[in-house]
Amino acid sequence: MPWNLATYETRIQNLLADTSAAIWSTGWIDDALRQALMEYSAALPIEQAGTVTLAGDGREIDVSTLTGLANVHAVWLPYTASDPEDPPNARHFRFWPNLNKVYIVGGPEPDTGDVARVFYTKAHTIDDLDSATETSVSANDEHLLVRGAAGLCATTRALDLAEQVTLDRNTPTMVQNWGEAMYRNFQQALRRIAVSRQGQALVPLPPLDRHNGDWQ
Repeated sequence: MPWNLATYETRIQNLLADTSAAIWSTGWIDDALRQALMEYSAALPIEQAGTVTLAGDGREIDVSTLTGLANVHAVWLPYTASDPEDPPNARHFRFWPNLNKVYIVGGPEPDTGDVARVFYTKAHTIDDLDSATETSVSANDEHLLVRGAAGLCATTRALDLAEQVTLDRNTPTMVQNWGEAMYRNFQQALRRIAVSRQGQALVPLPPLDRHNGDWQ
C-alpha cells in the first residue's frame, strides 16, 4: 500500500533517530519532503495523455483542464479518438506553463470543435501532503525520498547547530557531513533511475518544437 504523509514522517524521524520529534518538527520534515518530492518529480515526472476540445477557432489552446499539468511534450491536432489518424497529426507548438496555454505554430489553423490529444507530464503527490488525496510515488522509490528528506533536514539543522557556542565544535560538522552524504545519495540515485527509465515514455514522442517561455 502506498505510503501517506504520516508514514513518510515516521520513516524520516526513524532515520534521523528522532522518533519523538524533539529536534525536527513535523513542519520541518514536511518542508524537506516537499523539496525531495519536487526533485523526484523533475527527474521522474508522471506521464499522461489527455484530450482538449477547442471552444473556438484559433491557434491558442487552453489546457487548464488537464489536471496537474507541468509540461507539454507533444500535441496531435486534430485527433479522432474513435479512429486515430495514422500517422498522427503531430503539430509544432509553444507552451506557457504559467498561463496553461499552448500555441500551435504553422500548418492549418485549428477549428471550433477540433480535438487535441496532448501528451504531458505532471508532478507526483503524497497522500495528505498539501491536500493531496493519493500517493503516486513508486513503492520502489519510497525509501529514496526518505533519504533525501532526512539529508535535507540534517543539513539545515547543522546551520542551526553551528550558531550554538555551547556545543562541541565537531557536532555541526558531523551532522552536516551526514546530511550531505544522504542528500548526495538521493540525487545520485535519482539520476540512475532517470537514466534507466529513459525510453519508457507513454508513447513515442515526435521531435516537436516546444518552448516554455518567451519567443526566441
